Amino acid sequence: MSNAVKAIIDKHQYNQDIKKYSNRHFFGDHSIFAKINSKKEVEIAENTVATKIKMYDKTYPLVREDIEDLERAVGRFEISVKKVIQCYGMSDFDYSAEELQALIDKVFDFYNEVQRIDFRRVCQD
Repeated sequence: MSNAVKAIIDKHQYNQDIKKYSNRHFFGDHSIFAKINSKKEVEIAENTVATKIKMYDKTYPLVREDIEDLERAVGRFEISVKKVIQCYGMSDFDYSAEELQALIDKVFDFYNEVQRIDFRRVCQD
């Protein structure tokens, strides 16, 4: 493990900021964490969120259940990122420092997207 990866892991391993929606929707449910075992599964979780964002960008009218569905998808992605951080070097989690930081940054990007879509829901006629 490189020093850059170690610094990223040390910074985010116990950080609760990247568990916003997973704590809200999946607190105490460890089944999702147990199912993440490869980079492909992390990629699937990321692609699911991106697809839902595109779908809800085109949906009108939005309802609260749509936002909760998007939050749950982001929560699953958060869980997969936390698994990568906790189990780095094990299984198939051999990300470079740049890739690992990009995953963590993507969590915060998704937070902004959820807020944007929820704001659109609140402001719709």
